[in-house]
Amino acid sequence: MEESIKIGVAGLGKVGASLVKIIQQQADHLKKSYGCSFVVSAVSARNRYMDRDVNIFDAEWFDDPVQMADKAKIDIFVELIGGEGYPAHESVRSALMRGCHVVTANKALIATHGTDLALLAQKNGVFLGFEAAVGGGIPIIKALKDSLACNEVIRIYGIINGTCNYILSHMEKSGLSFEECLQESKRCGYAEDNAELDISGIDSSHKIAILSSIAFGVRTSCEGIYCEGISDITLEDMRAASDFGYCIKLVAIAYRTDKGIVRCVYPALLKRDSMVALVGGTTNAVVIETDILGKLVMAGPGAGGDPTASAVLRDICDITQMNHRQSTSFSLGCAISPVKYGQLNDIIDQEKEYFIRLKIRNHEGVLDQIISQMTKFCISFRIVSCPHQDQDTQECFVCMITHNVLGSFVRKAIKYIHEKNKDVKFSRVICIESFE
Repeated sequence: MEESIKIGVAGLGKVGASLVKIIQQQADHLKKSYGCSFVVSAVSARNRYMDRDVNIFDAEWFDDPVQMADKAKIDIFVELIGGEGYPAHESVRSALMRGCHVVTANKALIATHGTDLALLAQKNGVFLGFEAAVGGGIPIIKALKDSLACNEVIRIYGIINGTCNYILSHMEKSGLSFEECLQESKRCGYAEDNAELDISGIDSSHKIAILSSIAFGVRTSCEGIYCEGISDITLEDMRAASDFGYCIKLVAIAYRTDKGIVRCVYPALLKRDSMVALVGGTTNAVVIETDILGKLVMAGPGAGGDPTASAVLRDICDITQMNHRQSTSFSLGCAISPVKYGQLNDIIDQEKEYFIRLKIRNHEGVLDQIISQMTKFCISFRIVSCPHQDQDTQECFVCMITHNVLGSFVRKAIKYIHEKNKDVKFSRVICIESFE
């Protein structure tokens, strides 16, 4: 008798619809490769009658995903609802407690509740898969959990939000504003109608929380992550950075220190010819630095329904091949260690070079005065460039790159010069990452 794997899908947005379509279109290939049929036997979404360009009429419909997780005759529950609370959290818990494998693309859920859910899965002898939660089509979770198991991870960094990378890349290439590029990303299907989680950096924070938990063996948590988004980045910032040989990217970083695990997300200037800087469009790129292998670079599509659905399906396929030991192992890769996360003050007090852009009313002595005031905060400059001033307003932008200095000193200096100089109209501070 032919074996079939019954799958319940909760959430039929871009990813959910793509997943169902791929399973149906690749039915023969999946059966040949894994020796069983993959059947979407139950579905749940907000609107039963929405046109999704996919056949769901043979599947049992549930208005309530929690009820589906608890009652449907399924082997694998796929959660694609989103959000860390109800109904996503409750439906996943319900499925795990009844002994059903779970696959999710929900990074907010795993970042917030991942450790507790992994322990619940282990207790009930089932697998919790979340490869699709980070990196879109990149198998980064599997690499950290399995391929690098004998390596000690020193640092993880890179670009892990395809929407933000598309916006910044498009701004640089097209000369369009942030808002124009955001709208374009929505039209292309790379951004949700409400893209706040992406552009604020929160989405990247969720992802680096998951990666750092697996890499360093600590509980999943978003507390203490330093987070800046990209909504304030302007074309003027991009052009000024380009003049100095840099581009601007939203980067996520996690590494171990004596005080704990440091995790941060922020826009940074990267040397234009550096490995991560060359990653454009919706592509994600993650660099894992280890003690044995050195640097491992993984890159691939990071936004859109198909790449994420592909990662979901990869977890489903893995479940069909698992033995009992694998299905009852801890889903986050290793036991939780007593290592703590670093405090926020430790994160923002790193010594780096900084890019500073000031808008000043230009008259004799103003720039010299500003530089003199900033030296009081142990700031010296590697480059100072003053573009051509506007003859009508007598204002100009001054762009500077500091030598290595503590971030707290830069922030105090900027606050001080705003208080002391009425001629300073605007300021922008962006750190420079070398990633060497």
